[in-house]
Amino acid sequence: MIMFLCFVDESGDTGMAAGGSPFFILTAVVVHELRWLSTLNLLLEFRRELRNEYGLKVGEELHAQVFLREPGTLTKIPKSLRLRLLGEALTFASRLSDLADINVVVDKRTKPQDMDIFERAWTVLLQRFHNGVTGRSFPGSVNDDERGMVIVDTTDEAALRRLVRRARRFNPVPSRKGGYRELPMEHLVEDPVHRDSQQSYFIQIADVISYFSSSDSSPTAT
Repeated sequence: MIMFLCFVDESGDTGMAAGGSPFFILTAVVVHELRWLSTLNLLLEFRRELRNEYGLKVGEELHAQVFLREPGTLTKIPKSLRLRLLGEALTFASRLSDLADINVVVDKRTKPQDMDIFERAWTVLLQRFHNGVTGRSFPGSVNDDERGMVIVDTTDEAALRRLVRRARRFNPVPSRKGGYRELPMEHLVEDPVHRDSQQSYFIQIADVISYFSSSDSSPTAT
């Protein structure tokens, strides 16, 4: 079986109460398993460059919000240089020809109080990933019949597992002619795999992209 790997990071929260984040953002980076190792090697090479230029160790997590707002021991790197480092990370990610990204931004301020923000955002992301896999629109697609697996940082594991299992069997999609079409996400393999972002350069790159996403620059789930 040959497949695409979808590494996902969340930004913001799903709560609707006052004081929460205005946005809930999902960002995924997608790479074909046949390109995974070569892309990982490029990420490792980039991290070594950051170590040499800024003093960021290859084992230290690149977490944008913490990096800028709660740097802890990373105060060894001046804030202006930390910001420049993140900019270099964005530029680097944009040049990875075998890496695709998906952004889903939910502006919670415009949504009804009873909306399940988590389910809405993840449904949109899963649909876009599944459509990219089946439509062979991601870089590196070499097979007529591809599959996909989701790898995600800390989230509501039980809720996401239920959502993916249901989507494989039941996924109504609005039709242009009215009503809905049943398009189950049968090309998603296994339950989502949960991975500590500190152990994944791919999720860390997704985190940086997610941090700088906004409703003005990324698609919004509606």
